[in-house]
Amino acid sequence: MNSPKNKIHPIGDNLDTFRPSFLFVWGSLFFAWLFSLLPWRTWEGSPDLLILVIAYWFAHNVPGMGFVVAIIVGLLMDVFDTTLLGSHSLNYILVLAGIALMRQRTMQYSVLVQFIVVLPIFIFASLPSHLFESWLHGYWGGWSWLISGLITSALWIVVDIIFKFFGTVHYEQG
Repeated sequence: MNSPKNKIHPIGDNLDTFRPSFLFVWGSLFFAWLFSLLPWRTWEGSPDLLILVIAYWFAHNVPGMGFVVAIIVGLLMDVFDTTLLGSHSLNYILVLAGIALMRQRTMQYSVLVQFIVVLPIFIFASLPSHLFESWLHGYWGGWSWLISGLITSALWIVVDIIFKFFGTVHYEQG
């Protein structure tokens, strides 16, 4: 008699709840890291799938997904890309800081509103690292990093659909 279908639910409440499992969350992070190791990642305007997955799980208050994971994964990506050590970590930390400021209000709205909120976060979080790298190289690297932030933000909708489809517990109504 303790099955979830016998518990009290609000009127109009859908019995499908979004409770991703531990393996699903960390498995998705692992596969995003593997996709980030592919060579297409260095193309102009390619989205950063790793920060997208980290930010998504951070926005949904998944235990263990936070700033420490962002720093470690960012340092791993810096070592893999042979870039300035800490540039990915800085980008990832700024994204998570922006998500932390807005997640209480925005996670209750639709995914389109969430897209509008995360768009400036993904675009402007990479600005300091690009400015610093341009200063070190001695020339401006261009504006192609804006396209990457726009595509990463647009993929928030796709990731939300995929993760909520596979991470939702479906209860039978009886």
